Amino acid sequence: METPTRQAFRRFLKSPSGKVGLGLTLALVLLALFVPLLLPYDPSTDRDY
Repeated sequence: METPTRQAFRRFLKSPSGKVGLGLTLALVLLALFVPLLLPYDPSTDRDY
């Protein structure tokens, strides 16, 4: 017998919209984690315009 959490997770992964939502969420989280590597400059001190 599966736990309710495991059942919900399996149902979530079976639905196409669940996969898309999970993919978008993971992409945003990874982007937020790697922003310091992508934009290493402090926007408050880098005013060269």
